[in-house]
Amino acid sequence: YDEDLERWMRQDLDKQRREKEREKERSKLVQEEVSRIQDRVRQRRDNERQRFAEERKRDVELAKAKTQAKKAETDRAISKAWIEYEARWATFMTLKNEPVSFSTIPWPLLIPPTCTDDISPDDIDAFVLSSSHSQEQTRKDRLRSALLQWHPDRFRRILSRVPVQERDDVMEGVGIVVRCLNALMARE
Repeated sequence: YDEDLERWMRQDLDKQRREKEREKERSKLVQEEVSRIQDRVRQRRDNERQRFAEERKRDVELAKAKTQAKKAETDRAISKAWIEYEARWATFMTLKNEPVSFSTIPWPLLIPPTCTDDISPDDIDAFVLSSSHSQEQTRKDRLRSALLQWHPDRFRRILSRVPVQERDDVMEGVGIVVRCLNALMARE
């Protein structure tokens, strides 16, 4: 009986040991599976982060390209407007006896004004001192040149060619331009 008991106990211990080993093996397999799942989740998260970062980078580059294209377009428009402005000045000064109206005056603005309310110091500053034209001239030189063009004495001579009903508007517009140019020169 003792032998049987001992054998039975050994078998039971062996069985428990094998069961523990199987449990340990199952636990190890479960742990490995959990680890693989965590690795896949981590990999997926890293891939998502990378994809998001790449999309963000593409969006930033696209926005930058659009901004550069818009700036280039604006620079071209300002440069073209400046060339037209100078050509209009040259023509304007050669017309000695022609009538002059508010709309025929070459105002120093990107968009020609239709009334004095359309003439603003910020727009004059942006146009006259734009880096899109006259790069060979300093800011001060540009302002001096503009002040000579817009000198009130010069416009008093031209005023006689302006229809009476437009004279006040022309003088007010000239005054706005001159005050703006003087203020800009004072800051230089």
